[in-house]
Amino acid sequence: WIYNDGMVFVTKQKYSLQGNDQEGNQLITPMEGFSSTKFTFGIYNPDTDSYSIIESFSGITEGPDDLIPTINGRTIYFQSGGEYFKIEL
Repeated sequence: WIYNDGMVFVTKQKYSLQGNDQEGNQLITPMEGFSSTKFTFGIYNPDTDSYSIIESFSGITEGPDDLIPTINGRTIYFQSGGEYFKIEL
């Protein structure tokens, strides 16, 4: 879904940190390869062709079953491996 003109994503792809954007969000550059224990949630901004991190979770071996945003899109709930998680944008 779209949040603040960007697309919310979740990935296991590795990345390198690239500093902060004007709003203070941590920018990343995707790299080859995937993590076996870490899922990263972020926002892709098509206007600047940039990726920023919302939050990363280590120790999760299964992908989220479903991503459920609240009606205003600012909170995301998901379940993975029987555990429940909450992310605030």
